[in-house]
Amino acid sequence: MIYNTCENILNVENLRNYLSNYQEKNKSSRVTIDNIRRILSTYFSWLEDENYILKIILLHKLLLTN
Repeated sequence: MIYNTCENILNVENLRNYLSNYQEKNKSSRVTIDNIRRILSTYFSWLEDENYILKIILLHKLLLTN
């Protein structure tokens, strides 16, 4: 089951905004934000491995190099 519609697309900008807003709202440290980034990266890798989503190169760029 592969989702490929505009409504289901996550992009780099959305994830960066999420992490930034989370950090501001919760007064989180950079370490905490990096941990969340790594969790998201692991999750998206699993989704790709299970063929739930297509491979997203730009998303990897954000999640692997922040």
